[in-house]
Amino acid sequence: MNFEEIRFSGASSGKGSLVSDHIKVPEKKNHHIVFYSEELEDINILLEGKIDNYLYFPVKETDNFLAVLEEKLVNLKGFISLSIVCHGTEKGLKIGRDFFDQNKIFSFNSLSLEAGKIKEIFLYSCLVGKNESFINNLSEIFKSTVYSSKKLVGHSSLDASWELTSSSNLKKKPANNIRPFSKEALSNW
Repeated sequence: MNFEEIRFSGASSGKGSLVSDHIKVPEKKNHHIVFYSEELEDINILLEGKIDNYLYFPVKETDNFLAVLEEKLVNLKGFISLSIVCHGTEKGLKIGRDFFDQNKIFSFNSLSLEAGKIKEIFLYSCLVGKNESFINNLSEIFKSTVYSSKKLVGHSSLDASWELTSSSNLKKKPANNIRPFSKEALSNW
C-alpha cells in the first residue's frame, strides 16, 4: 500500500490531540475528515468510537477554524468528505474562536483549496439546517453537498438524533451514510 506523508504546523497537536505534527496516511482517492470542537461536553466518550481510516482533528476554543481547516486539507490528495461536530444554532456554527453566521460564512472564500475538492460536508450541529440560506451558501462556496439537521443533534434521551435530515441539494436525499463516530459511542454520549 502506498502512503502519503502529511505534515502539519501543529495548530491542533499536542496534549490531548489525536494527531501528531507529522503523520502518514494511506494514499487514496477519498478521505473522510472529522473536525470536532473540544468545547463539546464529554467529547472523550465520542472519541472512544473513532472510525478506522477517518482522520480526526480537534478545534480548540482559541483556534481560528479557517486556518485549521486549510492547514489540514490543503495537502491531502483526492476528494474529501468532512464532518464538522460542534455547537450550532439556527443562525450558524460555533467552532474555534468564531461563530460562522450568514455574514461570516463568506470568509470561507479566502481558503486556498482546490475547487470541488470537498464533495460532501456533514454538519453535526443543532438546528443549523433551519437556516437554508446558510446551508446553500456553504454548499456554493465549497461546490459540495451539505447535510445538516433542523433538529437537535445528540442522544435520543434529549429528544435529539444523529440523523441529518436536510440537504443543500434538493435532488439528493440526506442518506446520512457517514457518521463521525461508532453507533456505540453515539448512544453512550
